[in-house]
Amino acid sequence: MIKKKQLKKVRILLIGPLPDPKGGVSIHIKRLGELISPYYEVNYVDESSVRKIEYFNLRSKKLFSYLKLIYWADIVHIHSGMLFLRIFHLCLSKLLFKKVIITIHYTFKNHNLFLHKVYLNLCNRVIFVNKETAQLLSLCTATYIKEAFIPQNIANEPVLPQNIQCWIKERKAQGYAIIGANAWRLDLYNNTDLYGLDMCIKLINEIKIQAVKKVAFIFTVSSVPKSDTIFRNYITQIKKLDLENDFLLTEQNVSFVRIIEYSDVVLRPTITDGDALTIREALYMGVPVIASDIVNRPKPTILFKCRNQEDLFAKVNSTLENIIEETRKIRYNITNDYLSFYKNLYNF
Repeated sequence: MIKKKQLKKVRILLIGPLPDPKGGVSIHIKRLGELISPYYEVNYVDESSVRKIEYFNLRSKKLFSYLKLIYWADIVHIHSGMLFLRIFHLCLSKLLFKKVIITIHYTFKNHNLFLHKVYLNLCNRVIFVNKETAQLLSLCTATYIKEAFIPQNIANEPVLPQNIQCWIKERKAQGYAIIGANAWRLDLYNNTDLYGLDMCIKLINEIKIQAVKKVAFIFTVSSVPKSDTIFRNYITQIKKLDLENDFLLTEQNVSFVRIIEYSDVVLRPTITDGDALTIREALYMGVPVIASDIVNRPKPTILFKCRNQEDLFAKVNSTLENIIEETRKIRYNITNDYLSFYKNLYNF
């Protein structure tokens, strides 16, 4: 009997940060690789500040190894957050006659639009996580609008460290509602806290002063080294306000999906955003989400006016008072077939 020759799998190179540290983009790339690996040969170029032995890291500056990976690939799928890196990967991939896909994980502002149009039109395909950016650029190349979300399998998520589990369980036993929020890094954007940690601390202080209800807050930061001074300043502020029993700010390496599992509400008070993975994860798990109105959010996210402390307090207070009703409103059932989308995307 003559054996049928097996078809060679398409080779896909995913470029961008990989966890750890954990961030929305890095988690998306990891889950995407896991989703498509049974059907394609998958490799990675890691842009993370933390090097792992299992992945080639761009920071190694080994140009020959990097070029070998580009040469190996049939399709190069770029997720880089930095404009320079996106253009760098695109140009080298095109010089080696590779098909290139770029996913834009954030919302463009009205600057450098011409440059973005030029290099993105060189791609074979471009994915935007929201329609606002796609409409802003109106590219000639093939474009897709798709949220950067692949459903989590909570069974695969690492359990929380014992100290965090104990902190949450103690407050739950004392009748506290739990609010969770996270940040990849404590960056400033236009001299303002990008992730709104300052607003979260003020929120809990206001709730404690008014004694309207018992609320505890856990805020996780994935990568601290480059924002260590800001992190320490917030730790000091929490101590000065006597909020150590009510507010846990942690730099421990944790799964935020596990934080969501314990949370009554998830908060996303950012001043700029793309399609936040945190929001979709929480809604997928049936947990109400309150988020700034800086971009369109998936329904039924509860919106508050960006950087408006009074509105944030009102929305949190109202949500907690009506938590059963707000939880019932969530009907965020994942009906999209994500695997089919990416199979179609990689079909050239």
